[in-house]
Amino acid sequence: MYEYILVLNGQNYDLATFEFENLWNIYKKEKITLIKISHSYYSFKSSKLLKQNSKFLFRLTFTNNIYRVLFSSETLNNYKDKSKIFTIKKNLSSFAVRVKKINYNDNSYSYDSYLKPIWKKLNKLKLNLNNPEIEYFILDNNKAPDTNSIKFSIKLFENKKEFLPRMPKLRPIAKPYTLKSDLGRCIINYLNISKGTVLDPFAGIGGILLEAESMGFKIIANDINWTDLQNLKTNFNHYFPNNSITITIADAKTKFLKENSIDGIVTDIPYGKSSRIKGNSLYEDFLKASKYYLKPNKRIIIIYANFLEFKEIALKYFIEVKEITQYINKNLSRQILILENKK
Repeated sequence: MYEYILVLNGQNYDLATFEFENLWNIYKKEKITLIKISHSYYSFKSSKLLKQNSKFLFRLTFTNNIYRVLFSSETLNNYKDKSKIFTIKKNLSSFAVRVKKINYNDNSYSYDSYLKPIWKKLNKLKLNLNNPEIEYFILDNNKAPDTNSIKFSIKLFENKKEFLPRMPKLRPIAKPYTLKSDLGRCIINYLNISKGTVLDPFAGIGGILLEAESMGFKIIANDINWTDLQNLKTNFNHYFPNNSITITIADAKTKFLKENSIDGIVTDIPYGKSSRIKGNSLYEDFLKASKYYLKPNKRIIIIYANFLEFKEIALKYFIEVKEITQYINKNLSRQILILENKK
């Protein structure tokens, strides 16, 4: 059994934990539950070994770092004893060791107390804090639920956040209130698929689907407004010149695609003052059409505003998997509704 420590993005832990658990299940075929250690630190145990070149690491959005625990200790003295039998990989040139003490009231332990036993093992390597070949992480949580509060770990993953250049303000064409790239990427990860065709029926200028393209999905972008779709094409050609996106101009209330032809639907439905059309009639007809062309047991992810009575309509046609709230301001929260198509 392997133990892992995660450092999650602090924007919204519900978004981050569900994304990680969902992706782990997709790629590792194992259901896990993340356990909060403190603040942004979470942990879980698994029978699966995570390697640094694992495909699912590329898809993570709200996970900043991942560490695999090499050994755990109850006390600092026990930690020093266990560090004596700790072995390192051969042919390494440089290393770094980080220490994080959380929930810690006893200041008698200096950083050197943790580092000296390890440095003795690594004395042939060059210390490089900026770009080490291998990085170790020591977490000491004296209020841990178990007695093994000191975790000595190896760093497996650091999120490079390659989606940041696709944030709204950096796109060739942007609009106010456009969904940010990180949230778009995260909700695609909720689809519970590693490949297939993804549709956004209200694609607008393409913010969500840019992230689906970056992950290698086949994409269908639909909107009723031709100008928006032309702007979408401009954005796609800027970031992905060799894209093969399919663009359709149709009313999302109609069945404009073949039955059971879509593996996942992600969309931010119209609800703002600038929306050309909105209301229960639109939402009901859109949901009926979505159920028609979404494959059985596949998911549809819908973002809607907290002031809409949308969920009650959606549950007429789909089964709820989970709903997550994203706070925007005192007047607005986004509701991220994850639904499954049971036929």
